[in-house]
Amino acid sequence: MYVFIIILVWITTLLLGLLVSRVPMCQSPSYRRDEGALFLWFTKKKACCPMEYVMHNREGNRAATILLYDNVTNCSDLRQMVLNSGLQVCLIRASLVADVFQVQCALAKALANHSNGRMKTRSLLSEILYILGPTGSIGDSLRQMGAQDSDTTLVLVCMNDPEDRHLNSLKEHIKGSQLPLDSIPQFTDCKALAKLFKVTEKELSVGSLLDAVVTRIALKDMV
Repeated sequence: MYVFIIILVWITTLLLGLLVSRVPMCQSPSYRRDEGALFLWFTKKKACCPMEYVMHNREGNRAATILLYDNVTNCSDLRQMVLNSGLQVCLIRASLVADVFQVQCALAKALANHSNGRMKTRSLLSEILYILGPTGSIGDSLRQMGAQDSDTTLVLVCMNDPEDRHLNSLKEHIKGSQLPLDSIPQFTDCKALAKLFKVTEKELSVGSLLDAVVTRIALKDMV
């Protein structure tokens, strides 16, 4: 069993190496990774600024921005704006996110699926939530990973446009406090996350909860 887990983690590392490269908070502002026909550029808007994380598509255009907000009092209003297509933002429950890397992996895979015409859902917003979920059920993934009206801590993935209309609209309407992305782990409900993804004690004895979750994200729809 231990050998199987180690092999699984090794395979996951190789798969993620093709999709995503993690950039430390205070590294140079750009990094490029070649993944065949797909180029994903991960950058900060400013070096040493951990408040938001910008991902670029293969054309070099900004694809999405990841942010963290706490003490949000109007999640219901934000959800309604998303449903009405007025706000292109994916609202994720922060309690089920172990680290920003988890969201980066899901976003990278969603962008790759979109580029290759292999999306399982109808939009990038729902595709991100689907990939973040533990099962092949789209409905369950959206319900489990998507923010609820009562949630006050959110990880947000804002789809970018040339004029930053969606990002500016989000910052204008959200009622809460923006926090550094490296604050995500302090809001993680590790017990709930492990239960949702059925992570065993044996897995945790050879790797972290983040490793286990990202492994499942990488292998989703592939095994």
